[in-house]
Parts: sequence; C-alpha cells; structure tokens
Amino acid sequence: ESEDEAREACQHYNLSVVKGEDDGAMGGEWVEWRKSDFREKRDPKKGHVVRLRPWKMVRTIESKLNGATRLAVCRGEVSGEGATLSQIRSPVPMSSQELTAAQQQQQRKLAAEAEQRAKDVDRLQQQKEAAEKIETERKKKAEEEAAKIAELKRLEEEKKRRRKEAEEKQRQRQLALKHAEQERQEKLRREAQEKKRLEDEARAREAERIKREREAAARAEAEKRKAE
Repeated sequence: ESEDEAREACQHYNLSVVKGEDDGAMGGEWVEWRKSDFREKRDPKKGHVVRLRPWKMVRTIESKLNGATRLAVCRGEVSGEGATLSQIRSPVPMSSQELTAAQQQQQRKLAAEAEQRAKDVDRLQQQKEAAEKIETERKKKAEEEAAKIAELKRLEEEKKRRRKEAEEKQRQRQLALKHAEQERQEKLRREAQEKKRLEDEARAREAERIKREREAAARAEAEKRKAE
C-alpha cells in the first residue's frame, strides 16, 4: 500500500512511470498508459511468466478512478484525470456552453459513425450484389456452355443416325439390285432352257416328218416296181 509497490508493479508490467515537477500542473509521478507496451515479465532462462507478488496496495492504486482495480491500472485501462500515482485529481466542472459543445461534438461523432456504418453496410451490400451478379453470370455461362455441348452432342448423334440410315438404305438398295440381277439371270436361264427345248422338239418333229416322207416314198417306189 505504497507508491514503491505501485512503481514496482508498473515496472513489472513494463509501464512507463514519468516524474514531474512538484510545482507543475501534473506534479508528482504518473503512468503513461498509451505510450507503454504492456507485457508480463518472463524468466530469462526458463522463459515462463514471472508472477507479480502483490502487496496490498488498496489505498494507492485500487482507489483510483471510481475504484478501478490494480490490474486495470497496470494494464493501462485507466488514464486521464486521477491516473497519477501521487494524487487523485478531481474532475474540472464544465460550463453550460462547454457541455453543449461537447454534446454537439458527441452527436456529430455519433452521426458520423452512423453514416460510416451506413456506408459500410451499403458497401457490403454492393459487394454482395456484385458477388451474386458474378455468380449468376458464371452459372448462366456454365448453363449456356452445357446447353451448347448438349446441342453439339445432339447434332453429332443426329449426324450418326442419318449416316447409319443412309448406309442402311444403300445396303438395301444393293441387295435389291443383286436380287433383281439374280432374278434376271434366272429368267434368262429359264428362257434359254425353254428355247432349247422348243428347238429340240422342232428338230425332232422335222426329223420325224422327213422319216415319214422317206418311208412313204420308199413304199410308193416298192408298189410301183411291184405293179410293173
């Protein structure tokens, strides 16, 4: 519960303690919270965190600024009026004009923050819409590409089908021509056989006629000789 304990705690947590002149506006000692880099002390050999062995410094540190804790003071969570180690300063009362100006400044700050939030929301919405538009265009392009591929496949299948039908028609036509040629050859063969048969019959009848005429002539000659 002394300034030495507070000074040792600040040194332990790497908090800068500045000494001022006694007759100055900020006399005594105070901690520069914003200029300090809070960190816990470590053992140089083993590397583990060295815990601060606290003294019961209630009146010197823990009584600062609405009862802030000692750890809050050492971590830099307390600053401004009353943040010195030597004394606790009372806040300076503000005039009505200063209070109005401070309120207006606070309102402007809040309005600016609200405007910035609205801009951030609008920017995020625009980014979302742009991403959705890109995704929609990508899907549309993918669908168009898929439709194009499907159409090319359909045309290729149609081409194959037509080629197959043409080949089948050509094959059927060739079979028909072959069958017609076979029938023509068969007809010629039958006609040739019939012609040969008729010729053979005609020759046989002619031979029979000549034979009968010769026999008749021979009988007539024999009868003539007999009559003489």
